[in-house]
Amino acid sequence: METAAMGAARRSATTKSQIRQGGSESNRSSDPRKKPRSGDYEDPNPDGYRSKFMVFWADECGFEDITRGSMSHTYNDKPFDAKVMPCMEIYSWKVTELRGGLEWPLDVFGFIAVRDSLDHKRNFIFNRDRDDAQTLTGTAQASPWNYLLDSCLVLTGPVRAIQLRQCAELEFQLKVKGETPSEDRILSIDFWAYNPICASLHTKDVSKTWTFDTKYSTMVLTFSHLTKAVEATIEIKITEGSTNFCGRLAAHMGSIANEVVLIDSSDRSVPVDGDGIVQISRRVVVVDKDGVLKINAKAWRGNSDGVDVAGEDDAEFTAQSARTSGAILDVGFAKLSVTVFWSLILFV
Repeated sequence: METAAMGAARRSATTKSQIRQGGSESNRSSDPRKKPRSGDYEDPNPDGYRSKFMVFWADECGFEDITRGSMSHTYNDKPFDAKVMPCMEIYSWKVTELRGGLEWPLDVFGFIAVRDSLDHKRNFIFNRDRDDAQTLTGTAQASPWNYLLDSCLVLTGPVRAIQLRQCAELEFQLKVKGETPSEDRILSIDFWAYNPICASLHTKDVSKTWTFDTKYSTMVLTFSHLTKAVEATIEIKITEGSTNFCGRLAAHMGSIANEVVLIDSSDRSVPVDGDGIVQISRRVVVVDKDGVLKINAKAWRGNSDGVDVAGEDDAEFTAQSARTSGAILDVGFAKLSVTVFWSLILFV
């Protein structure tokens, strides 16, 4: 039987969840018919999300605290604090429209972070200082495979799986670098609460886009909501052949068409440390517990006339709840050893 205190706590928790979900700016919409007219966008508020966070989570962690890493239970087959769980996979973040006097190219810096109910700490998917801004040109990127329009941010996270036991909250503060700091411009500042229970916001186990319309830009997030997922942390090491080549490595999860770009060096050599480990931009993905993870490698070397040699290979890994999987990718002039560290998803 529910006591009066229990009922009050339940109503308080419900109100708290409703406020958090509805706290983001009302001027954003994934429905183009509901976009505001030019000039109707609210002014960006850098402290808007902070004020709400301090009300609900300040007693649990600091506002700028960063979450823990992945592989929490790779070598623990029966953990008490982890299980197969619903998770979010983020594929891309693309700038699609500029306004308010902003023009291509842009030197973008700032951060995008996700918080989930595990610890409510920042899990960065993009984080660049002003001195390390990413240049977006809005034009086609040239490479042997000519993959992306150069308006996508190079994502570097998450550092662990984003679990969807409850709402996940996404905050972003992105700026455009000017000639001096005083001339920096806001690209977008906002936040979004993703409710994993609300069927109107998502379709499970397929990719989906969400559009953020703010005062100075429109940006599109591509993501998926996997209902029963495990975590996969990827390591790639060059074991034979050349370490001087350009390359693109991507992860595909099961039947979902979208991919996670682990690294795309374009016309630059793939970064490799002293042990031969490829310094990929993203290491952590989530995979359906009954699905497969596919790693695709494309590599090329050039000369003064363009591409000299190019090679491609794939490897597939059946999802596991723990331990590791391995395979060799052969791109002709180099062999790459792929190790996948599997883990269940932490929930406490």
